[in-house]
Amino acid sequence: MEIKLKIRFSFMFKITPTIWGDFWEPAENISGPHCSVNASEQSPGEIPAKKGVFMQEKNYVSLWLGTSKSKKSLDKYIKIKYTRDGDFVPSIFARDFKIERYDDDFREAEFDDEKSNNIHELLDGFSYSDVVVEYFKNKIGEELAVPYNSVILLYNFNYDGMVKEIKNGTEYFKFIGVTKYR
Repeated sequence: MEIKLKIRFSFMFKITPTIWGDFWEPAENISGPHCSVNASEQSPGEIPAKKGVFMQEKNYVSLWLGTSKSKKSLDKYIKIKYTRDGDFVPSIFARDFKIERYDDDFREAEFDDEKSNNIHELLDGFSYSDVVVEYFKNKIGEELAVPYNSVILLYNFNYDGMVKEIKNGTEYFKFIGVTKYR
């Protein structure tokens, strides 16, 4: 008598494409015929945070508001550099907020000579501003307690909030939050 036993293993992974290559990571909150994965326990509506380089996540935008001395000062703060060998050197902003890496092509930043505490005024003109403004207006209110003159948005990035705010020389920035933008 011959018995044949068929064993099936299912592993679910997703690929996160980046300009540095594809990263494989376990899929989260995926159900299928052979497995059910719920890697993170979170409350409804909560956006799960990614850690380290895996904070890159399609369709999310992370927002920082701050004050800068000038446009030149803000540009210096967010400037990414590369060594002669082509190695990535993080910006001061990335080091301050413990961000290992982000795609500079998906970053928007703006300095305004006039400070404002109105979230709509601060975010007007940025990509997907209608969605982003509406979300943060509902989350933190239209009028902020403190006026700001600088905005940094990282698209396709789900910042984990490890560092909430930083004062670095003439730069002060506060992490406001993350939302889906499409």
